Amino acid sequence: MKRYLDILWEWNKKINLTSASNKGELIKHFLDSLGGINLIKVEKGKLADVGSGAGFPGMVLAVCLPNINVTLIESVHKKGRFLEFLKKELALKNVSVKVERAEDLGKEPDYREKFDYVTIRAVSRLNVIVEYALPLLKIGGFFFAYKGPKVYQEIKDAENALRALGGMMVEVYEYKLPYTGEWRSIAVIEKLRACPDKYPRRTGIPQKRPL
Repeated sequence: MKRYLDILWEWNKKINLTSASNKGELIKHFLDSLGGINLIKVEKGKLADVGSGAGFPGMVLAVCLPNINVTLIESVHKKGRFLEFLKKELALKNVSVKVERAEDLGKEPDYREKFDYVTIRAVSRLNVIVEYALPLLKIGGFFFAYKGPKVYQEIKDAENALRALGGMMVEVYEYKLPYTGEWRSIAVIEKLRACPDKYPRRTGIPQKRPL
């Protein structure tokens, strides 16, 4: 993980992958990413991380869970190049990178309803990101939305979207970051039924007009 940290620190000077201004702040992102590791119950499976950016949480989970195949989905090309470089430098055989919008990928037969888990961290509000995540999930799969202290209001605001997309809130998993003592939360959502074919809507619409 130290090699990952060092690579990210150098790349961040050039392309602004994260707002962290020192390595201590970067380490907090690593620790936060690991918060969801105990929620992954299968020994082998497929995980999609939407809006991977600097690799949080998807790349961190891939490093720690070599039997889980992780697809990192990132729409910004320069961030995609970083993820490809990092994958090669860390010699990760269980990682693939897709430089594409989640709204588009969720329509593709090779990716739609193919994943056991989807993770999203620091992308948008819950009523937006469920439309990115649930079309990618298998029925019976789980979406882990990494969130902060306003998670309960976001859950309330996402009730219509969850109904439309076939998802159900299971729990809010709360955890404390080591060293800092800061609390974080993950909204755990199970997919109960297939998403209607009209979802996800075209690029940009989920953000502009949440369900």
